[in-house]
Amino acid sequence: MSQYTIFCPPVTTAFRIPSGFFGQTDRPARIYISSPCPRNSTISGSADQAGVNRERKDPSVKPYLLLKKRHMACVLTGLFLAAVLLVSLTMALPDLLAGVSANARRRLPIYCTDRADKVVSLTFDAAWGDEDTGQLIDILGKHNVRVTFFATGDWVDRCPESVKALHDAGHEIMNHSDTHPHMPDLTREKMLRELRTCNDKIQAITGVCPTLHRAPYGDYDNALIETVESAGMQCVQWDVDSLDWRERRSSNGLPDR
Repeated sequence: MSQYTIFCPPVTTAFRIPSGFFGQTDRPARIYISSPCPRNSTISGSADQAGVNRERKDPSVKPYLLLKKRHMACVLTGLFLAAVLLVSLTMALPDLLAGVSANARRRLPIYCTDRADKVVSLTFDAAWGDEDTGQLIDILGKHNVRVTFFATGDWVDRCPESVKALHDAGHEIMNHSDTHPHMPDLTREKMLRELRTCNDKIQAITGVCPTLHRAPYGDYDNALIETVESAGMQCVQWDVDSLDWRERRSSNGLPDR
């Protein structure tokens, strides 16, 4: 006869345990439990060759599933990990929702426009030297091309003759800020000052107030777009970058891009 130590529930029942459940591999055992019994009581079990069918003295009471310690440990570990995951998700949920909401509300500048004909809008950013301006005007004029130059106020101060020459050749001179800062790092008041100061400098030479703004470094946010619109302008980006500012390219290199 085998001896097993179990915890007794407050019922009277009898059921068969499959062979090997408690480490035996030769035969099933029948366990009888009578209530009440103290915790960690020693119960007698007898061998039974009749199979694993359950039998109960009280048909209204279902048998309890006996779990080994390692089974209970697995269950408790799973519950603990599930609780940790739930707490982590609960803590991260506000940030996730805020990120989704911010992305859903993010505003974009103009990258391109839909047209029936196949054309491109060629633009240049003018913020450094002007040694190639005359040659550029000649090439564009030769091919009857009109483009848009986004000039900074500092460049207008340094190269007023180039600004006038570009305007006289039929090209647009638009706003690229006054000092070429990272606009999102500024307050709205400073953004507006950058826009208006640059506009005033350009208009003083061309007689035309710019209606478009391109953010320096292509760096923009909702605050910049809203500030540009409050000044009666539109924020314009690019959708293809020539990368001519990064490295020297051959005359065939730029068309290949």
